[in-house]
Amino acid sequence: MLRVGKDDSWEHGEGNTDGSGSFNLSWLEGFDGSSGSTTGTIAVNTSGIVTIIGDSTAQGFMSSDKKTVVLTMGDASHGYHLMIMQITATEFTAGALPAGTAYAHMLGIGATTGWIHETTTVAPGGGMTFSDWVTNNPMFTAPSTTYTGNITTTSGTLTITGNPTFHGQISHDQKIIVGTQTQGSNPNYVYLLNVVTK
Repeated sequence: MLRVGKDDSWEHGEGNTDGSGSFNLSWLEGFDGSSGSTTGTIAVNTSGIVTIIGDSTAQGFMSSDKKTVVLTMGDASHGYHLMIMQITATEFTAGALPAGTAYAHMLGIGATTGWIHETTTVAPGGGMTFSDWVTNNPMFTAPSTTYTGNITTTSGTLTITGNPTFHGQISHDQKIIVGTQTQGSNPNYVYLLNVVTK
């Protein structure tokens, strides 16, 4: 989840849902190492429009395969949030990120703001290189070293060796990665939300 307004930051976490739409995010971690949890109930209409019961600001959409939910919520008093939930029913094998080519889009907030899109090429063994880097902000520069992507849990949690601030989740079909990361140093942090598609 990317948060802007009252407090520029990100959170990532894990949880579960049940057949009634209730969700329990039993573990949430913020960019600064803070932790917490939250619960709620999602309602989905026949068009795939998603709301959260009791939060009149929350509205989003569920994908046709019912595996991804994207929500916006918040107000001037509490800040504005963009939340992406990946529902993973498939068991993953921990190991290197599968080889292939993907396309990344990132939004950064904090000490500076802007967007990036680029091409990520993953070699056998998970080595990642970056090309076609385009940004509206010259402060965002392409990585100069090769990173390594790793699926670290059977639920599809993704980490990147060489980028310890990255926390991601790969979709059940391995076509979408959603992640958060931090660039810069205190007090000039930039918080990034990444969406990567194959």
